[in-house]
Amino acid sequence: MEKTALRRIGWVTASLGLTTALVGCGEMPADANGEQSVTQDHALSLTNGLSLVNGLSATNGLSATNGLSNTNGLSLTNGLSATNGLSATNGLMTTDWGRKTIAYLAKCALPSGHNIVKNFAGTNYTFSGSMGLCPAWEGGSIMSDNNCQEYVSACMMALTNTAGVHVPLWMTSPAPGIGWGQNGSYPYQEGTFFGNIMVAGAHGSSGLNSFYCEGPGFKQGIVPGRLGADQSGSVYRNPFGSGGRCDYSCAAADGSYSRDGYKACYGWNNPITVWRAATYTPVFDTTYYYQITGNSTMWLPSLNTSATPTIDTPNNTGNVKVGTPDLGDDSQRFMFVANGSDWKIVLKSNNSICLDGMAMNYCNGGSSQTYAVSDDTTGHFKIMQRSSGNYLTIDYNGNLTMTGWGANGYGTNNQTWTIRAVQ
Repeated sequence: MEKTALRRIGWVTASLGLTTALVGCGEMPADANGEQSVTQDHALSLTNGLSLVNGLSATNGLSATNGLSNTNGLSLTNGLSATNGLSATNGLMTTDWGRKTIAYLAKCALPSGHNIVKNFAGTNYTFSGSMGLCPAWEGGSIMSDNNCQEYVSACMMALTNTAGVHVPLWMTSPAPGIGWGQNGSYPYQEGTFFGNIMVAGAHGSSGLNSFYCEGPGFKQGIVPGRLGADQSGSVYRNPFGSGGRCDYSCAAADGSYSRDGYKACYGWNNPITVWRAATYTPVFDTTYYYQITGNSTMWLPSLNTSATPTIDTPNNTGNVKVGTPDLGDDSQRFMFVANGSDWKIVLKSNNSICLDGMAMNYCNGGSSQTYAVSDDTTGHFKIMQRSSGNYLTIDYNGNLTMTGWGANGYGTNNQTWTIRAVQ
């Protein structure tokens, strides 16, 4: 399908991320969030970052029994702008995480310039459109509109990053709001997403139909939280089995666009293909809390057990220790606060306390509390202290230390980290 209309590239600046479509009273309005409007003829570039902790998971709203609709204050039989289409009193609207999910839903479904406003607990929230994959849902029913349901489903899956980190993506699709065409800055075809997460039992198949297949660039430039990385709790599966390639099983786009993506997969006719950038700078969402863990299980002598090492702060200030992951422990939750192109790593329970080498100290803006966070291209992060140039490392005794890259014989497993959003 050739694109003739002008397309809008939604590029979101550093610390804002795609979720800034969600606006509460007193916050910066969505049209001033740093997005740049440019024109293009093919395909679409967006940043992703929808974390599974904010609604797109079995434990936070996406049910294998009901899908995303019905039990979350979200209806397919009424428009999103109506109170009986997207409820303001129950379901997704009632939690911060749920409202982030709605922000991505609106981005996918509604056209640019179209907004829906909901009031919860006295605060107005504006959810802004961008891609226009299902404009009819703004004011009407899409209960019988499979195209709408499947395009929005594919979009939500394609924009999911289980680490809750924003990275740039290039998307191609038969969808009128996306289209075909490659971009040299996005050389790696990561995979294709398809199915229907709006309702369960679509196409007569039981359960939730949430699928992906691997692109030929699946194992190149692996991005944390994306396909090929150590994803935790992702809702989609590969129906063709481990290693199942899209180009072996899906119908390619027509004619000269045959290398750009796929028009059908596994009986689904509304897929979205995603391409990765050659390089990128990870952007953390300043509204998420993150846990920082090692990327493999190792023996921790101080705990006398084998476990995944996790940065733990048993006290507000003082030395940081290595512990075992505990999703309910605030001492293992951090916020990443932008400091120029670098980051301050701030304690969730006290945002005046910053990671300072191997200790937690009161934030002072110094370079010892400033970190460059980069991707190791295998789905993990490197964390370098700006003042010393050393990297956060787990030594062979299971203790936290700071060393030069590859120093003292440490392998990359000891110096790279998994960072993921947690509630």
